[in-house]
Amino acid sequence: MTEAANTQPKVYFNQSNSILTVTGLANKKSTLKIFSLSGQMVYSQQCHSDMEQMPLKLNKGIYSYSIEQNGKMINGKFEIVR
Repeated sequence: MTEAANTQPKVYFNQSNSILTVTGLANKKSTLKIFSLSGQMVYSQQCHSDMEQMPLKLNKGIYSYSIEQNGKMINGKFEIVR
């Protein structure tokens, strides 16, 4: 296996400019979904490169995300603390 195949995506939210950055995507057919703590999907996007940046207008709080790529789900959380 190559190093790229072992790389897990990383999700960063920049508080100062409200940009969510996702790096380490394995292919151009990845899907990012963001959910509020109540489980409501608040954002969804098809990712078309190994790094995506997207402006988000979300309220402060904790959000979970799922990234579907290569038939696998990668899950995590991030916090917005304006």
